[in-house]
Amino acid sequence: MRGACRVLAVLLCLAAASVYALSGSKFHQRTAAFGFGSVGSGVPVGSVLQPVGTGISDHPLFESLYIGEPDRVVATSRYGKVTARDLYLFLVLTRSKISPYILEVFDKTKSPSEKEELAKQIRRAIEDYVFVNHIVPRLVAGEPFNEIDEARAQVTALEAYRFVYVANLERSKIKLTDADRVKYLQEHRTEIAQPERWRVRYIFMRSEETDPLDKQDEVQKRMEDLRRDILRGKIDFPEAARKFSEAPSAAQGGEVPPFKRGEFFYYLEDAVSRLQPGELSEVIRGPHGFYLVQLIEVLPPEELSLDNPVQAGKVEDGLTRQVLRAQYLWDLKVLLEEKRRPIYNIRPWDEKKLEDVVGEVAGFTITKGQLLNIFPSLESHELVSQEQSAEYTLKRILEGEAIAQEIRGTELENSPYLQPMLEMARNVARVEKLKEKLSCELRPSRSTVFQFWKNNPELFTPLPMKRIIEVTLTPLNTASVPEQTVAELERALAEGGGEAPSPLQPRGAAGYTLPSSPEFAEELTSATAQAGAKTDVNTSRSEEERSFSSKDSDSTHSASEELTSGSLRGGGAGQDSPTVGGVSPKTKKSKQAEKQKPAYDNGTGTWHGPLGFVGQETPASGTNTSVQKMPPVHARTITPTRLREVVANYRSADWQLTYRDLGYVYVEDMPELPPELSQTPTGSYLPPKYKDGRAVTYVVEDTKRPPKPSFNEIEAYAYYVWQEVQVEKKFREIREKELSGAELKLSLEK
Repeated sequence: MRGACRVLAVLLCLAAASVYALSGSKFHQRTAAFGFGSVGSGVPVGSVLQPVGTGISDHPLFESLYIGEPDRVVATSRYGKVTARDLYLFLVLTRSKISPYILEVFDKTKSPSEKEELAKQIRRAIEDYVFVNHIVPRLVAGEPFNEIDEARAQVTALEAYRFVYVANLERSKIKLTDADRVKYLQEHRTEIAQPERWRVRYIFMRSEETDPLDKQDEVQKRMEDLRRDILRGKIDFPEAARKFSEAPSAAQGGEVPPFKRGEFFYYLEDAVSRLQPGELSEVIRGPHGFYLVQLIEVLPPEELSLDNPVQAGKVEDGLTRQVLRAQYLWDLKVLLEEKRRPIYNIRPWDEKKLEDVVGEVAGFTITKGQLLNIFPSLESHELVSQEQSAEYTLKRILEGEAIAQEIRGTELENSPYLQPMLEMARNVARVEKLKEKLSCELRPSRSTVFQFWKNNPELFTPLPMKRIIEVTLTPLNTASVPEQTVAELERALAEGGGEAPSPLQPRGAAGYTLPSSPEFAEELTSATAQAGAKTDVNTSRSEEERSFSSKDSDSTHSASEELTSGSLRGGGAGQDSPTVGGVSPKTKKSKQAEKQKPAYDNGTGTWHGPLGFVGQETPASGTNTSVQKMPPVHARTITPTRLREVVANYRSADWQLTYRDLGYVYVEDMPELPPELSQTPTGSYLPPKYKDGRAVTYVVEDTKRPPKPSFNEIEAYAYYVWQEVQVEKKFREIREKELSGAELKLSLEK
């Protein structure tokens, strides 16, 4: 019956409000791979009216106090100006995957390649702003607002009330004392004061380990010859980098911003640590090629002091955000448990009727039908359950309404933030109005939809169910630090558990060097990836300057690709070293005296692998020690039996290892699970991460793949998906056409 009703709704356009899966839905995630053509591509508008998948405790002001300058014009168009404040409020309101404080990140970033990438994201955000707030209202000017439109605008506006609540009410309660500042300074010393850092230049020549050996040898010889030319004074290092380096930093003479230990791959850091200023390393075999490094200078660690204006600013900013978040969570707890008390009645979701009330708070009620009208993508995929997504979305609506009730009727309704955001919320609802209009213009036929179903099998195949095991390592010893806990979980799974080393042992002996895997390195180095990532732009200058992700050209690839495992990345600038030829006088000795120890040799016949001491002997006499090979990266696979043996055999007085069987689940329906699990093969587990005071990873033990249903079985759903795709294609065409005539010009630099 429900299928027949949906077909009728599609054909007669009686339920146009519920026929769209928005840009954040699973449908568009799955169709993105098809590109242009019959399936089209995702909506460029971003996360407008996207069902909620994160907890309510998150808020941009907890990450950065930046709220956009009201008088800073970042773009102009034929419709008027766009200020930094306009853009910020729009991104907050729509819960965009682009960070609201991306302009602050842009201003603080030094790397040209990073700025270029951020500018692309900012342009997309500004295009969204102009399209939603200037173009869409003109396209639907003759369409009156109905009850569904008002509901959409009201729900979208809840983010405006939440922002005003945090920015005005909560922040006014914050009172910081000198004792608070001193305590915060001591607790966050590693974030506030810079440790010892190195300034270096480097030359990179690409040579993959999968390349033919003769080609690898050719690249290595070129690098060795170049090193000899630099040592002999035929060419200085900056000039050599500009001429021969394939890294993005070549334009700066190979120099990159200062970095501290643990940020780049081990063999490069080890080589740099043995150099004196002006000296050259041996040729190093690293990720994706060969490296030659020159040390410019060693920057000593900073001393902690509130008299240092930079450190004092970091303390004030970080402490304010910390207290703001704590105050908000406490007041929200009191509001929900003692004053407003929302009621949830959403389970079992599939058995609820459209007229059933699924949530209420202090006189505000919402039915299942209303929720689906506002968020149609909650049922955009009939082949999986949407209960958890619906529950998360409803939770945010009711908690947002409780906050809004605290503001309505008070002087905060006159906040300079609120009125502009309320108008933006109505424009967001008009976007759906435009899609309804496009939907009603479609004329589907059974043969057309059948051909669409036949040509796009992946859209109609049920998602796989995966058996997920959550593995956690909880510290029992306060001496342990997050990096140690994560590394210990990695070690336990790789080595089969056993006796754990104590966190009180020296770092080298305990073996807590972080694993040099691409996945783990990407987490440590992607500080400015803003498409959904939250970057703390206030912790230190190096957080921005060390994240020089280079995406300058296809020939050199990205810097994160070029230097996997926390390697050097392009960008930065500085003065050339005063030493002649790029070599200090100390290096002008006999060839035998000049020869340095291999970068991996620690003087005891062993080298540090990704998990600490491995115990491998140094190369035999005659072996080429100028090229250091990377150790094999640990493949993260484990069998069900092996996993349970690891947990059973684990022995430690400092950590507790446990696992929890989550059963067979749809990863897409569980927002609390890492989305990358959907792409993780059976028998593999994710890189451990530190979360909520413990190290966590997830193992995919098994996968069930239901067969694809026939067209007759899901005919109604096929009509639904076909209509979605056609609407989104037409919507995209309109957006691109209108923006091309908007005469949009950006001015991002201050």
